[in-house]
Amino acid sequence: MALAHVASLTLCSNLLCPISAFISPNLHRQLSTDDTRTLTIKTSVPFTSHKCKSPSRSVETTPLELLSFFRDMVTMRRMEIATDSLYKAKLISRFCHLYDGQEAIAVSMEAAITKKDSIITAYREHCTFLGR
Repeated sequence: MALAHVASLTLCSNLLCPISAFISPNLHRQLSTDDTRTLTIKTSVPFTSHKCKSPSRSVETTPLELLSFFRDMVTMRRMEIATDSLYKAKLISRFCHLYDGQEAIAVSMEAAITKKDSIITAYREHCTFLGR
């Protein structure tokens, strides 16, 4: 398995290789588009709210929705890694505030709002733009 992983890395650039090249064949599990299972996910720690009602601790989702969130986060991370490489190669000048490790924020924010909602950012907006 490790040899196959190394072989897949040599066949393509790390930045352009499909995500599936980095995933072990044993981890692949096909999800059909007619998968209607509903999963209920509950946070383990309660929210602390101040002068407002606390949000629900549980949410209902589907395996396909979770997979789409994961794919969006992986796409964002790969874009940030490519941006970091370009910055280190001095092909991007000025400041480059990366979003590494914060991909879940952009994906979850996009899942919670509508396309009509406005977003204001200051910096580190690459993934917010991509999610939008």
